[in-house]
Amino acid sequence: MSVEIDKVATWAAGEPVGEREVETLVAASSDTPTFALTDAWAGRDAATALAASETIFEREARPRRDTASRLAGALGGHITRLRTLKRLAADGVQAREAAGKLRLHPFYAQKLYAQAEGFSEDELHDAVVRLAQLDGALKGQSKLTADLEVQRALVDLARGDVTGRRASGPEKPVSGLR
Repeated sequence: MSVEIDKVATWAAGEPVGEREVETLVAASSDTPTFALTDAWAGRDAATALAASETIFEREARPRRDTASRLAGALGGHITRLRTLKRLAADGVQAREAAGKLRLHPFYAQKLYAQAEGFSEDELHDAVVRLAQLDGALKGQSKLTADLEVQRALVDLARGDVTGRRASGPEKPVSGLR
């Protein structure tokens, strides 16, 4: 860390340094946290989720297909925790008590409780279905690249579209046209 600070200080030559300069100059960590991605999804912000995913893909030293699997796993774990906390909340369990039961940090449990309130049980179930589709795609059921499959799933999840289909035309043939 001190090497990176020295590098930025030398480059700045006494001038003010902002977040943009630090992101440009400092070597990226290989283990970029996924909370920005999961928070954006939980906030139904597809653009921010896509930006976070691309940042993670760019900063990882591992191949993008490996990172895609890691991100899919992180999303799956996050959705599982949201579903669990949603059920506990429905049973009258408070966030602090749930944190103890699930061995989560109280701050994290409170954050997840707040996120879970934004989803119905059906929406969380549908998110699991969409992640199962993503899992299949990452295991060879798709010809698209793994990173693109993750990004498509993020958009679908943020929009609540579990079908994963795009509006590229009618799904059924239009009768009377030849």
